[in-house]
Amino acid sequence: MPSPACPPRQAAFAAILGALFFLWLFGWQPLDPANIGWLMHGDPAQHYLGWQFYRGEPWRWPLGRIENFGAPIGTGIVFTDSIPLLALMLKPFAAWLPSEFQYFGIWMLVCYMLTAIFGWRLMARVTPHPWLRALAMLFFLMSPALLWRAYGHESLMAQWLLLAGIDRYAAPWRGAPWLALLLVAALVHPYLLLMLLA
Repeated sequence: MPSPACPPRQAAFAAILGALFFLWLFGWQPLDPANIGWLMHGDPAQHYLGWQFYRGEPWRWPLGRIENFGAPIGTGIVFTDSIPLLALMLKPFAAWLPSEFQYFGIWMLVCYMLTAIFGWRLMARVTPHPWLRALAMLFFLMSPALLWRAYGHESLMAQWLLLAGIDRYAAPWRGAPWLALLLVAALVHPYLLLMLLA
């Protein structure tokens, strides 16, 4: 079996290809944090509003609690599909961020880059040939399940978590990487967490 190692140079190559594929599909506009127009319809509007309400409220327990969105009952950032991982990371800086700030476009770019990296790494377990790895990586990037999530279910674009899970499953058991992967999945979307747990 070929070595599963993915040296930094190969990982960078895969990430660049993933980023170029993203730019070819969506262009630069979603990457502008001040550009919220593309989010103001359907489900993406709820995702953005969940973040906006969350950033404007004080910290509450449990973490991610939002009282003014869906008042008087309130809700949680996880139920607005606003990618809790990023919302929790950015909330401490909310006062310094522009009033209209979105992170969903950058998230989508990162998802494409990580899909490419983990697709490449996974294929390193199958073939030593770089060109076959690149072709298989493009297969993952062009997956309809990934494309259909864009502009509607941005959190579910983290299908790189599933590729990383398959890669971990093929490796010798180590608890810490699995726990880290499951924690990230729990802070992205419960569907992805359940798939990884399976």
